[in-house]
Amino acid sequence: MDFNLIGSSVAIVIYLIFGGIFTGVSLFGIIRGIRSRDWTLVEGKVLGTEIKRDSDGDYSTELICCYDVDGQVHQVTETFTFTFPTKENAIRVQEKYPNGMPVPVWHDPTHPATAVLKQGSRWGQWFWLVIGLGLLALALAIGMKWVMVQ
Repeated sequence: MDFNLIGSSVAIVIYLIFGGIFTGVSLFGIIRGIRSRDWTLVEGKVLGTEIKRDSDGDYSTELICCYDVDGQVHQVTETFTFTFPTKENAIRVQEKYPNGMPVPVWHDPTHPATAVLKQGSRWGQWFWLVIGLGLLALALAIGMKWVMVQ
């Protein structure tokens, strides 16, 4: 068996797996973000914030809020990430949302427990969609070259 055939096969499988995962996850977020533009607005309240640090040393701020729909109290958590993920930026967001502060919450009218604090999709979702589609296109290109060589 030719080494290029094995290498190409492995590359195609890897690109398909990662391309499929990146594309699927980002599409889920993008579609949810687009749908959230039509969701119902209610007033929520900040329950707390928490600064998180990941394994790379990057900081983010988690905002926890509650909101009421037809007498039923729900909770939503939104994570704020930053272009420059410093501790100072995370603290700035934490200070912007003190406990008890009223905040807008958009909830899905058909599933009130599903809610967002920011409507629309995020730039990161579009970024990962492009990466995922690029990997899928690369797998297709390698596969087509592989077929043409046969």
